[in-house]
Amino acid sequence: MPVLLLLELAEKHKGYVYLDDAHGTSIYGKHGCGYTLDLLKNRFHPRMILTPALSKGFGTNAGVLALPTRKDTEMVKRFDSNYLFGNPPPISIINSSIASAKIHLTDEIDLLQKKLWDNVAYFDSLNKSHTNYLDDKAPIRAIFIGDEHKAIECTAKLQRAGFFVTAAMYPTVALGQAILRIALSAIHEKKDIAKLCENISKYV
Repeated sequence: MPVLLLLELAEKHKGYVYLDDAHGTSIYGKHGCGYTLDLLKNRFHPRMILTPALSKGFGTNAGVLALPTRKDTEMVKRFDSNYLFGNPPPISIINSSIASAKIHLTDEIDLLQKKLWDNVAYFDSLNKSHTNYLDDKAPIRAIFIGDEHKAIECTAKLQRAGFFVTAAMYPTVALGQAILRIALSAIHEKKDIAKLCENISKYV
């Protein structure tokens, strides 16, 4: 994503850039700041609206909207209907988010990031003939299937073998371009990744 170019254009035309960094949160940067803030060396651009996420890499739930100024924050609170009619997250989500935030403020986040990318590299090394990257900057891999019915069938077989793999089909992807979506994490063990790859070779 050409983040720097988009911010340059926003500055030039006095606009704002809305950036979704849900997949970058936790897995990139110091304290898991995300892809965008890591790229910007943790300096928040005055014309940027950033949406990290407490789901995905952060491991809990709920959305986040980061704005440049208090004035911008007050504007969203006043005029954004989603905010006006939304509810606060339940206590269980708040407590788990606090626990996750504490991990992000220790060296443990660095170890988890390293383990994650080691697992991604290991998966890639075993799937050179199958893998299509959805985005090589995210720990999500796609196995191209094509036919939607075959994708559903492959997903079912892998799930019966003990692997939670989902199929992405039209309209998420183009018609006839169905994929299996593989989400890797730091808690996966190498032996489990190897077993998944064996099953992918068997059923794809």
